[in-house]
Amino acid sequence: MKTVIVLMALLLSFSAEAVPFNTTDTLITSTTLPNSGLATEEDWMETVLATDLDVFKYDNLSPASFGYNVNDIWSMNISADTEWYMVKTGNGSSSGDRNFLFLNNVDAGLASFSLSDLGFAWNDIGKVSHITVGKSAVSAVSEPSTMALLGLGFAGVLGFRRKAYDEKSM
Repeated sequence: MKTVIVLMALLLSFSAEAVPFNTTDTLITSTTLPNSGLATEEDWMETVLATDLDVFKYDNLSPASFGYNVNDIWSMNISADTEWYMVKTGNGSSSGDRNFLFLNNVDAGLASFSLSDLGFAWNDIGKVSHITVGKSAVSAVSEPSTMALLGLGFAGVLGFRRKAYDEKSM
């Protein structure tokens, strides 16, 4: 009985570590930027996406940073609120590009991509330099129309309360 429990526990522990990805995120576009500074990458991402972004860079990656499945898909854990990410590679892509922008639409906590789709050999994960992730920047200032709508709502409530008070006092 103990043997069965131990085997079940081992089986569950291996399945918990299994790579949960089967498809890649959507590649939006690619290019080669003049440098790999965070500001340059953020500007390019914002220009392509036509939105302001808050970005973070996962740097000093090693092949151990990634998981792999048999369908030529590599993945890396990233922050769950990531909407887009950019994979920066070294030289050697058959496309000639080194910066690849993805929509994170498969799993919010994973960057999932195929090296073959980027023009590299499937096992050349060492070519990935870093991943820059981004999410839409949230504006702390309310829009004027929102404030106007809120003001109209308060005026309506006050008007209704006043009418009810006037009818009650008659």
